[in-house]
Amino acid sequence: MNWGIIVLFVWAWIALGLISSYIGWKGMCARFGYESFLHPFYIIMAILFGPINIVGVLLIKWWVR
Repeated sequence: MNWGIIVLFVWAWIALGLISSYIGWKGMCARFGYESFLHPFYIIMAILFGPINIVGVLLIKWWVR
């Protein structure tokens, strides 16, 4: 497997995680007063939700097909 593909996949994983947790994170900020964008909780949520979103996108592509 090509290293470029692996790097792209990892970046997509992280980016999707960040986007997916953004709304929830803003809710957490409002609830608990976190202001830092790079709070450890946010980073952990991004890593956890990245693969879930990738699977979701693949399922949607399969369903629409």
